[in-house]
Amino acid sequence: TTFLYGTLTENSVTDIGTSNGITANRYFDIRRCNIAIEGLNNSKTIPEANKNVLKGQFFFMRAFVYFRLVSLYGGVPLILKTQDLSGEELNVPRAKTSECIAAITNDLDSAAAYLPGVWSGSDIGRITRGTALAVKGKVLMYWASPQFNPTNISSRWETAYQACKAAYDQCVTDGYI
Repeated sequence: TTFLYGTLTENSVTDIGTSNGITANRYFDIRRCNIAIEGLNNSKTIPEANKNVLKGQFFFMRAFVYFRLVSLYGGVPLILKTQDLSGEELNVPRAKTSECIAAITNDLDSAAAYLPGVWSGSDIGRITRGTALAVKGKVLMYWASPQFNPTNISSRWETAYQACKAAYDQCVTDGYI
C-alpha cells in the first residue's frame, strides 16, 4: 500500500536486504552460504561427490542472492568468505557493479561445474547445471541492458548471448529439450 500511496521509503524494501532481522537480511543468507562452502571445503568426513553437489547448490544460492541485490542497488559490498560478526572486517565498502557481476558469474560457473545435469527421485526440482547456466545468461543480459549499459557496449550483449546459448546447449545435452 505504501507504494500505491507514493510513500515508499528505503525502509519499505525489507525483503532484499535492508532489514536487520536474521530472516530478512540477505547478507545473513550470504553468510550462511559462505559458512557452508568453507565447512564443506574443510570437511574430512563428507565424501567428495556429496561435497561437490552441496557446494554447487551453495554457490548457486550465493550468486542468486547477490544478483537480487545487484539488480536493485548496483554495486554492493562483496563478502565471499565468512566474517567474524564482531570484528572490523564487517565494514566492507561497495564493490563496483562490474566486480559484483564477475563474482556472480564466477559462482554460477562453479555451481554449474559441481551440479548434476538432472536429478532423480525425490530430488527432482533441485538446481541443475542447466539452471545455473541459464541464470548466468540472465545476469549477463541484465549487465548488457540499458540499466547497467547506458552506452550500449555491444560486447556485453555478445557475452550475454554466448552465455544463453551455452545454457540452451547444456539443457539440450541434459535432455530437457
